[in-house]
Amino acid sequence: MKNYFQYSDYLKNIGQIKKSLKDDGFFVIRNFFSDEDIKKMILLCDDFCKESVGVPFVHDLIRYDKIRRYAFQKDLIKLMTLLIGNDDLYYFGDSTIHFEPNKRIFHTDARPEGFVEKYRNYPIFRVGIYLQDHFNHSGGLKLRKGSHNKMIYNKQNIKGLIKKKFKVHSIKSLFNIGRVVNLKSKTGDLAIWNIKVEHSGGAVIPK
Repeated sequence: MKNYFQYSDYLKNIGQIKKSLKDDGFFVIRNFFSDEDIKKMILLCDDFCKESVGVPFVHDLIRYDKIRRYAFQKDLIKLMTLLIGNDDLYYFGDSTIHFEPNKRIFHTDARPEGFVEKYRNYPIFRVGIYLQDHFNHSGGLKLRKGSHNKMIYNKQNIKGLIKKKFKVHSIKSLFNIGRVVNLKSKTGDLAIWNIKVEHSGGAVIPK
């Protein structure tokens, strides 16, 4: 299935983008941001990271006027409205500037644990704006295709399965064996993935 689209023609492919998000749990739009916007965002992020004194800067970006205009620009809001619908579009104050890879542990951001496993349709999404080249360099994002439709294993839902509190959608949903994809994002790309998708930061590209 196609998971990568060009900004210049993404509107013509909105049906395919929706299918990619539904079936695989993610998609990427290449060159969503202009070179000029990228340069300005890099300068802003550099300033924020200097203030953080070596700790990844974790704050709600909508509070900062200078970066909000990029992180919540009209084209991005338009895209999310087409994907989700205007009446169901919410931002709940969870955004971060990352400049260090994590420990490369596969995980899911869906919370609370032991609750989200009951829902196959869970329309909450992460949006990633990439200011570095992870097509040729390590440090990007890896995802497990289709893992948003499968069981997330942790101590809470294992207890739920034992006590038969969770409804299993299918035998297949118990096995999280989707293919791992290195996103290989490029500077200026926009990635969107379901919050239930298993993923890992700090992907390694062999030298």
